Amino acid sequence: AWKESDIRLKQKKTIDAEYQRIMDMEIQHWRRVLKRIMSIRLLASQCLAFRGTTKHLFQPNNGNFLKLVDLVSEFDPVISGEFNANLINGLRLI
Repeated sequence: AWKESDIRLKQKKTIDAEYQRIMDMEIQHWRRVLKRIMSIRLLASQCLAFRGTTKHLFQPNNGNFLKLVDLVSEFDPVISGEFNANLINGLRLI
């Protein structure tokens, strides 16, 4: 039994291997999303205000940070897909 378990672990054929693969994909996805959002360092380097009068994406007067996230989402499929999936719920980032 132990040798069989050892062989399965080495071949990545365990019972939860599929779940682990899905979890790894999810982790990579969220790392890519966070990497893109954190890449908006322009605001801090230029001493610009982050917040606006509203806290929702795609609305007027939502601040410099959310406007830049909105701009990035127009050209980046990772961010765009994430925001389109959550847009129905009134996505709130702050």
